[in-house]
Amino acid sequence: MVNKIWTFGLISLLVLLFVSLMVSALPSNIDIKTLPYHKVIVTVSKDSSVLERFNGTSNYFGELNFSHSSTLKDFDVFVQVDTLGGERVYGPELYPEHRSGDPLLVELFPVGYVFPSAPSIKSENNSSVENSSISDSNETLVNSSITGAVISKDASSNKSGILTNLAILDEQGKLNFSTSFFVYLIVLIVIILAIFFLVKRLRNRDPYSKGNKNEEVKVRKLSEVLAEKESGESSSGSSQDLLAAQQKLREAESEVNKLRNKDKIEALKREIDNLERGN
Repeated sequence: MVNKIWTFGLISLLVLLFVSLMVSALPSNIDIKTLPYHKVIVTVSKDSSVLERFNGTSNYFGELNFSHSSTLKDFDVFVQVDTLGGERVYGPELYPEHRSGDPLLVELFPVGYVFPSAPSIKSENNSSVENSSISDSNETLVNSSITGAVISKDASSNKSGILTNLAILDEQGKLNFSTSFFVYLIVLIVIILAIFFLVKRLRNRDPYSKGNKNEEVKVRKLSEVLAEKESGESSSGSSQDLLAAQQKLREAESEVNKLRNKDKIEALKREIDNLERGN
């Protein structure tokens, strides 16, 4: 019973260790600053293996950001900027060996480019209807662009999470497994094999376990050998008694023969005496 509890505790500890490795991913914020309303493609990879791919559109201010979680020490980031029509503008630019957990700022725009500033909204009562309509239209434009960027980020963030480094979906919806997936798979197989051999070894050591029937058979055979030995000793003792009795019988027969010979000798002497007297 104690061995079962100890084995269960060890298995639980190994499973907890494996799960903790999976959930200990460090989030890294990647901020993109580029031309407004341009398509941004960000690819995160390690050793030629794609970990995550993000597609989005920059907002009114040319900003776009997303977060990548990784258990690796570092990873590579590729950033590409296209027009909404699909024409290449920048990239793909490589940002190698970025440390997990550190933020990354990517700026891809022409030198001297002036980004639009946030429109000011006048709340004075004497403002004209024209200024109010222009302000409302600008505010609607800004809100719609920001909302569109957030929706694009949320749609991509559904692909990330605890298992981001294990498997991702590409643009065609095909499931791709990363290097981390195979690493975790190998670790899991090693843990299962270690548990199997450990439990098997504990069963072999336990004299009361079900898998130790051979030892019980050996004990029974040993008792049978002892019984046979005792019976052999008793039979040898009886044979010795028989030999002693036979020896005594031989001695008795010898005595009888001696007595018979003595009687014959005396009878012969008497006959000789009688013959001598007759003469």
